[in-house]
Amino acid sequence: MKTFRCLHWAPADGWRPDPARRAQLDYEASALELLEDLTAPGPVRMPAIAEVCVARLLLEAAKARWGSVVDETNEPIGVVTLRELQSPHSAQRAQQLGLRWVEVPVRYLMTPLSALPVIGLDQLRRARVGDLTETLCRSGSEFLLVGNDGRIRGIVACSTLVERTGRPLSIRHQPASFAEIAQAMAHPDQA
Repeated sequence: MKTFRCLHWAPADGWRPDPARRAQLDYEASALELLEDLTAPGPVRMPAIAEVCVARLLLEAAKARWGSVVDETNEPIGVVTLRELQSPHSAQRAQQLGLRWVEVPVRYLMTPLSALPVIGLDQLRRARVGDLTETLCRSGSEFLLVGNDGRIRGIVACSTLVERTGRPLSIRHQPASFAEIAQAMAHPDQA
């Protein structure tokens, strides 16, 4: 029979990881180091009805580049980046809705979880940070969802990868529909 060793443990009373103390990673490090739990207190969470001004304050106060958007039952339904909140697209959306920019609910600016690529938890366990870098670049997405048994277990954010590796990463969205291709051709400066 195999023997196991007891791991060092301590009470978790109010313990939260200190983001400033996270170690730098190289591309050979385990990809699990970059997994963030969407349901944990760590990532900034905001209701889908939160207005841009509130969402921006939440992200800036937490010194976060992105946040999880939740529905009325507190289930994650999307992600929104600080960059998206401040983009020309958010102003255009405000105009379409007949609202002032600061009044636009984040549900109109978020990327729904259903639009994000998903990788399996088993894949992530075997992957290296370099594998995630390649996957993010090829997918054209700033986020990768991690699923297991039909449920979302977490997320990997490009901004976290860049922060933890200290290496720049350029994600270029790849048009996936005829409408997106036509938009990219009409506005090459936004592609």
